Amino acid sequence: MKKHILKIATLAVAGFVGFSSITLTSCSKTKGCKVEKDDKYDPSADEADNTKCDPTGTVNKFVGIYNGSESCTSGNDTYSLEIEAGTSEYTIKIKNLFNLGATFVINANVSQKNITIPNQTVSGVTVNGSGSLNGNSLSLTFSLSSAVGSDNCTFTGSK
Repeated sequence: MKKHILKIATLAVAGFVGFSSITLTSCSKTKGCKVEKDDKYDPSADEADNTKCDPTGTVNKFVGIYNGSESCTSGNDTYSLEIEAGTSEYTIKIKNLFNLGATFVINANVSQKNITIPNQTVSGVTVNGSGSLNGNSLSLTFSLSSAVGSDNCTFTGSK
């Protein structure tokens, strides 16, 4: 009789330990940045923890003055453009695109290493496009149109 009680107790303890380890391990979740735009995005995270995101860092890598060349259907040009942080998370301001001066400011969105220039009209010029940042090298492809005409361009520059 004592042997049966000992076996039953041993099985009960083993079952409890096995159940507890499965239950406890299945409850632990990996927390991480679940904002896909962010450089620190963690697709394997089970639970969102936005304190692990870095929207300022994601934007700041774009900030600076880029010296480069532009190739357009209307011709080529060499100039500098400036990128500043935007007024909300994951946004930037591009100044002097198409060499139109520092007051010609385009709003754009960033997502990790990519830029999206949504369709917008600034000073009578409608512009849209996209681009990417690879280290300190910036590449932008964009279209412009106004009452005077339209153009398709690619700007390539570096900080």
